[in-house]
Amino acid sequence: MYMRALEGYEKALGAEHTLTLTTVNNLGNLYANRGRLDKAEKIYVRALEGYEKAFGPENIPTFIPALNTMSGLAFLFDHQDRVEDARTLYSEALLGYRKVVGDDLLNV
Repeated sequence: MYMRALEGYEKALGAEHTLTLTTVNNLGNLYANRGRLDKAEKIYVRALEGYEKAFGPENIPTFIPALNTMSGLAFLFDHQDRVEDARTLYSEALLGYRKVVGDDLLNV
């Protein structure tokens, strides 16, 4: 289903549109949840690189969908025993969430 949605978004909006990239992220979540970690990693990286291209790397820490992608990729790294990579991404995502919603709304 996500593949069909992704194809539709790519045709209608382009591969780098934020709605397309959100669908890419959701596809990464699906692959991660099904244990297809190598595939999920490629998908998450595609989404994150797309967000960086669309907004610039300096703005990623204030864009919730990009932070969600970072969290998903960090979770994946954690499950691959890539602890330092996971810790780095989790920390960056947490700082971003704090900037956007503040500590009071986070369940940390």
